[in-house]
Amino acid sequence: MVSFGSKPSRMARGGRTIAKRIIVPFAILLILLLASNLSAHGARKLSVHSAILMDMTTGRVLYARNADDPLPPASITKVLSLYLADEAIRDGKVHPSDLVKISRKAGRTGGSKMFIQAGSEIPLDELLKGMAVVSANDASVAVAEYIGGNVEGFVERMNRKARDLGMTRSFFKNPNGLPARGQFTTARDMLILTCDYIQRFPESLDLHSQQYYTYREITQRNRNSLLRHYPNADGLKTGWVAKGGYHIVATAKRGNIRLIAVVMGAKTPAIRAKEAERLLDEGFRMVREDPLRG
Repeated sequence: MVSFGSKPSRMARGGRTIAKRIIVPFAILLILLLASNLSAHGARKLSVHSAILMDMTTGRVLYARNADDPLPPASITKVLSLYLADEAIRDGKVHPSDLVKISRKAGRTGGSKMFIQAGSEIPLDELLKGMAVVSANDASVAVAEYIGGNVEGFVERMNRKARDLGMTRSFFKNPNGLPARGQFTTARDMLILTCDYIQRFPESLDLHSQQYYTYREITQRNRNSLLRHYPNADGLKTGWVAKGGYHIVATAKRGNIRLIAVVMGAKTPAIRAKEAERLLDEGFRMVREDPLRG
């Protein structure tokens, strides 16, 4: 008999060694099987640089991949600019019907635009529509100048708001996301921003869900293709820049469940849309099967 204080016999040691040889590979096999089951769902292997998915109803993050990797934000920057504009309206500092005098700088801004003319006066709410629906860079500059006094002052507010919200890995250089050295954000930071934006300004989705916008008899289509073919999609914003790829902040609501998906760094608009849809599909499936939601 082996006492508690004595060394184990050779037979006992051999038995433990055999047990380890059996148990360890089995544990590894079990982990691999679990991992394969997790990856069997399409959302686990996305063809994008980074992504994150949240059940906004509970705040639970359902999926994350490279969510803290910084990338140039492109036009999803406009979510923050629109946040500040809505905040200024809510606080009574500006009004939707205010006429905004368009500067030469705003009128000359390139990229996606609503073709505003320098010297004209345009209601603030029209400029916000242009930013939200057709990602108008020119409108973004005009709004920044009107609310911030100048673009630089507005950008300072953007970065201050980002810090206040906890967007610790973001820094902005302009209000529209046009390429700028040192401008970056992450999928997680955009999720933080979007959650607060929708919670504080739910009416903003009325703009983001519009598929078309017409100004000066020029009709343009919203680049968020999910609005046209993904059930219950109602926002939010797309973007593209050469060094960062194609991004999207997408949201959809079914019943009382709202999901937010952020996809960054896709190689094409089609991949961006497909992977956002896969994330949302997987998210709604996970929420439906979650026993804790009852």
